[in-house]
Amino acid sequence: MPEMRHAPPAMVLTTIMLGGFRGLLADILWLRASNLQEDGQYVELIQLSDWITRLDPRNVEVWQFHAWNLAYNISVMMTDPEDRWRWVQSGIRLLRDEGLLYNPGAAGICQTIGWLYQHKIGAALDTAHLFYKQRLAAEMTALFGSGYPDYSAIQADPTRSRSMATRYGLVVDIMRTLESEVGALDWRLPETHAIYWAYRGLPAARGNDLVLCHRMILQCLSELFRSGMLTFDTASGSYERAPDVTRLQAALRRYDLVISQYPFESFQAGRRTLITDAARILHKAGREKEARQYFEDSNNLLPPMYRFESYEVFLNSSPHAYFAEPGHTGHDQ
Repeated sequence: MPEMRHAPPAMVLTTIMLGGFRGLLADILWLRASNLQEDGQYVELIQLSDWITRLDPRNVEVWQFHAWNLAYNISVMMTDPEDRWRWVQSGIRLLRDEGLLYNPGAAGICQTIGWLYQHKIGAALDTAHLFYKQRLAAEMTALFGSGYPDYSAIQADPTRSRSMATRYGLVVDIMRTLESEVGALDWRLPETHAIYWAYRGLPAARGNDLVLCHRMILQCLSELFRSGMLTFDTASGSYERAPDVTRLQAALRRYDLVISQYPFESFQAGRRTLITDAARILHKAGREKEARQYFEDSNNLLPPMYRFESYEVFLNSSPHAYFAEPGHTGHDQ
């Protein structure tokens, strides 16, 4: 039973004792879990989900389901941002430290870890989102001294590199390879961690998982252009983000690379959105020549009936008053 080689003794014992009945029992517990989910009984659901992972540790959906409840459903029951942060981190750790232990390199697990960074921490849908961002930035500053690691110094210190892998799942060789492809990344930002985990999922990704991993990388690279310039003060917790125009070319190159292999319309729509946003952001930065060029590029990509009459009309329109596919709401989601 090679997949149980690193399993805790309790899980190995459960597996041996139940044998072929594991699947049947797991199905029964899944049904109970679904009922608890519908009834909002999330605390009981935690224990039940833990049992299911012990019975069916090779089922990626089990780990995703359990982590989602910890990071989303349980966390929002807490009023203290510190308590919420601990539950969000519990969801990440469950996937990273346990889910990947039994499913090494599983794209679905890696992509879900990335989603927790991109959406739960990086988006503004949770009232404690700023606290999450500040905590992540503070931890990465303490770890690296800034947002940008000194890889040579880290690799010269095996204890430090092991600690990074143990505490955060950050593997120096993967980080360096990733940055060789997409450029230097600020590891204080949640989007950087989302990119890292989606990138880790790519080698084993197939089908929809492949699309999701590529999409996450593209979305987050685009967001680093839109708001990747971080000003953070560890003492006061002041946290401000602004566009980082230096990241535009890396994002466009990645879009072109992915579209050359997977010419899906959703990827092409995301690229058009990025170019259009680039025209606005460069205009605000006073870089009119570049802004006009990006406007022309994006405008020419639109069907004739959706094109703007002029650059000036474009600037006076609402930010996303341009052609988008059904279900596409601006930023590539």
